[in-house]
Amino acid sequence: MSFLKEIWGKRSSPSLFSLLVRSQLILLGIVLIAFLLSSFYLTYHLTVRNAESDLLAATQLLTNQLNSNVAVTDLKLPDIYEHRFGKAPRDHAYLAVWNSQGVLLHQVGNLPAFIRPVEILPPSNGPHPFVTRQSGKDLTVTIATPDGGQLLIGRPLAKEFDSIWGTVWRILVFALVIIAAAIFTSIRIARSISAPIHEMARDAQTMGANQLDSRLAPDQPTEELSVLAHAFNRVINNLADGIRRQQQFTADAAHELRTPVSIILSQSEHCLSRERAVSSYQEGFRTCLRASQHMKRLVEQLLDLSRINSTNSRQDFPLVDLSAVASEVKDFLDPIAHQKEQLIRLELAPAFLKADPIQLKQLVLNLVSNGLNYGRVGGWVNIRTYERQDAVVLIVNDNGEGIDSAHLPFIFDRFYRVDQVRTVEYGGVGLGLSLVKDIIERYGGTIQVVSTVGTGTTFEVVFPRVHQLGLQEQ
Repeated sequence: MSFLKEIWGKRSSPSLFSLLVRSQLILLGIVLIAFLLSSFYLTYHLTVRNAESDLLAATQLLTNQLNSNVAVTDLKLPDIYEHRFGKAPRDHAYLAVWNSQGVLLHQVGNLPAFIRPVEILPPSNGPHPFVTRQSGKDLTVTIATPDGGQLLIGRPLAKEFDSIWGTVWRILVFALVIIAAAIFTSIRIARSISAPIHEMARDAQTMGANQLDSRLAPDQPTEELSVLAHAFNRVINNLADGIRRQQQFTADAAHELRTPVSIILSQSEHCLSRERAVSSYQEGFRTCLRASQHMKRLVEQLLDLSRINSTNSRQDFPLVDLSAVASEVKDFLDPIAHQKEQLIRLELAPAFLKADPIQLKQLVLNLVSNGLNYGRVGGWVNIRTYERQDAVVLIVNDNGEGIDSAHLPFIFDRFYRVDQVRTVEYGGVGLGLSLVKDIIERYGGTIQVVSTVGTGTTFEVVFPRVHQLGLQEQ
């Protein structure tokens, strides 16, 4: 009963096992029903046709007797057909002869009540020179006599129906054996298909934030399950990487915020510990202000990172000319560059991509500001934009201090600082280049950096062209 309930029981969402067993049994049922009906029809049809052939052959012998001037009243069934039809009373054949006016001239045996001459008799030389009628289990064949009358031979098909039903019962027994074997086979097949899926589900349920290294077995019994396992593992890999980055990001942010908070607390406690001169209070407030400003910049950039990572990357952005963004950044930073006796130069060609213009401005602003902050007096920062066959390119290079090769692999990591003292001096929090990288990756781009100490640094940003992203203008 539990097995039947598992397969046919009502559920809000049936199991794959029950669906597989149901579908196989339903298909088998349809095939068996079609087989039984067709077998019964063919057996019945062949049996009736064989009996009809026997009766027709008997009529031909009786017609031959009439053609031999045998009297109608002397007609009788040949002994061979009495034996062929059967000696049991229920199998006894009967015959009747009518003249052309429909008068019964002769009969042998007990005629059933439905026996009567046919209204239209086919010609004896036609393609079908006889009429077959069936009523219940009785079958009759009627032909024309030489004088234009009718000759009928009929008999019950009792033994034939016994044979038909015997065949049907044998087929039913065979079908039951087939059904039992099919149920067993269906269960085995359904379990072999559903078991790996249940195992994958159990393994997936055990995965959590504390088990980021668990994966589904890539080798599965079928190709479809292997593809599913690989796809699921890719999702888990991305999720695990995201969780690790989030954990690292949270730890780094907490570490970065701890220092300015500690400064503010220590200065406040220092100022409140006893009466002090006004200049001492002012110095304490200035220290707290610098720490607060540092915290403000840190929080703002953390919010920028969070906003970039949470926004849908498939949003329908406007088409933006990167050269116009670069020109706007130059106008914005020119006063700072003049103050530091530096020059911002432009080599701009139209370069279009679909993106958030504010984020593109932030990208260019961070790269150029980085060049100005670490540039030399009288130095320059060059901005170049152009399109090539497969990409949109932004190059920002300077002739500043450069970056040691030991630091290059890490400059895009969050909170990484090449020069701790100068980063704090210029108000940096170690998130500028990380923010740049996140913006670039959001639009499918890449960034490369080449730097030589004492010579300068070059950042090359490459975005796929609009048509490659599938974002072309309609």
